[in-house]
Amino acid sequence: MRELRLLFALFCLAIAGLWIIQAAIVVHGTGDDWKIFWSAGHHVGSLELLTVSHFVYMPGAAWSLWLFAHFTRPVGYSLYTALMIGLAIGAAVLASSIYRMSAMLTTLMTLAWWPLTIAVCLGQTSPLALFLTTAAIFALVNDMEVLLGMAVGAAFYKPTIALPFVVLLLIFRQWKALGVVAASLAVWFILSVAATHDWLWPNTYIHTLTSLYRVDRVVDGDYSISLPGVLIHMGLSPAIGWGLGLVMLLATIPILARSSRLEAATIIPLIGLATTPHAYGYDALLVLPMLWLLASKASPERWTLVALSYVIAPLYLFSRRLHFDALAIPVILSVVGWAIVRIRTKQYPGPAESCRIPIGPLTNRLRL
Repeated sequence: MRELRLLFALFCLAIAGLWIIQAAIVVHGTGDDWKIFWSAGHHVGSLELLTVSHFVYMPGAAWSLWLFAHFTRPVGYSLYTALMIGLAIGAAVLASSIYRMSAMLTTLMTLAWWPLTIAVCLGQTSPLALFLTTAAIFALVNDMEVLLGMAVGAAFYKPTIALPFVVLLLIFRQWKALGVVAASLAVWFILSVAATHDWLWPNTYIHTLTSLYRVDRVVDGDYSISLPGVLIHMGLSPAIGWGLGLVMLLATIPILARSSRLEAATIIPLIGLATTPHAYGYDALLVLPMLWLLASKASPERWTLVALSYVIAPLYLFSRRLHFDALAIPVILSVVGWAIVRIRTKQYPGPAESCRIPIGPLTNRLRL
């Protein structure tokens, strides 16, 4: 099995190099979504943040872009991208402790995962989402409720990332963490008031979200990776698509309640992706925790599933021609497959086996 891991590490190293070259050729320092973030940094402190920049994240999050706006767009993009890649690598190093793998392997798996390249090319925030998600998994498994609440609360910069974890906190009765999350929402509200200069900013924010969602659904529907998104793009009514997503989410709750903390926290980001009406290729960076978990198990079958995911992911490049994003396959099928296996086998590790992970020096995990 050590030889298999080494072979996979070399495979990841090779394709990571290809993705870095691809990103350098495609972007030229002008990531499409980065234009919106750069503009948001200029308009933070005014309602124009929502009406002109069309910033779709929590308005208070735009304060983090204020400094980048003081540079030219290409320079700001370069600094921002360096930060995002650093967060992705930080998540990988933390994952090595969670899943008891070498930091070198988890880092190579992260750099080789195509959605990271998508995020870099667009100037997206999904590496930050990955870091906060990984921190939340670490905190839940180690029963660190304050850290857990802080990670989930910070993830409310994009509510669709945080809300699935709120469901998980309720399932595992993490009341202290929920208290921290509630406090963070109050902080987000105040920061958003300052960012928009309007106490009634939620009204404008909701209007901006709904307007852009209608446009986005038509323009970028080919890149949808969630069950509702794919079905709506195929012609199903939004109400039915959203309803099926909600049914899928509710159906997983009894299974999550009987799973270990590690497994539940690993699958919940995927459940969130699969059931939200709005998830695109760059969001599939949150598939990585499941890939890390599968790779940590010494089984050729699991390694095959991981390798297939890496082969499928670059088909994203043909989404426009196919009118379908291949990244929807590992997102949706991972959730469905996990649920079916758990229901059929009726073998649950159970919350009682959610023991703490020994936290040792991460440098001990640098060897393959």
